[in-house]
Amino acid sequence: AFSNVKILPDLLRAGISAVKIQGRETSSDVMQETVRFFRELIDEYYRGPSDYSVSDTRMKQWQELDNERIRQMKTRSPVLVNQLMEITQ
Repeated sequence: AFSNVKILPDLLRAGISAVKIQGRETSSDVMQETVRFFRELIDEYYRGPSDYSVSDTRMKQWQELDNERIRQMKTRSPVLVNQLMEITQ
């Protein structure tokens, strides 16, 4: 799971061209919002890469979206969520 969007600019500077977004356990609506969110961040980065950082507003948006994604995963797969929580702590 990609849980720290603040490192996205570093990944793009390093030449990363793909990000795996785990979506098997979430609704298509949440996946659509997640993909849109990352597309917007990537587009924002490429408009001004030299001084780009993820804004506090974007971080709040991500936190809300990620919380919903995790909530859905908990209801669909409690074991997977427990493993995810262990990894990200």
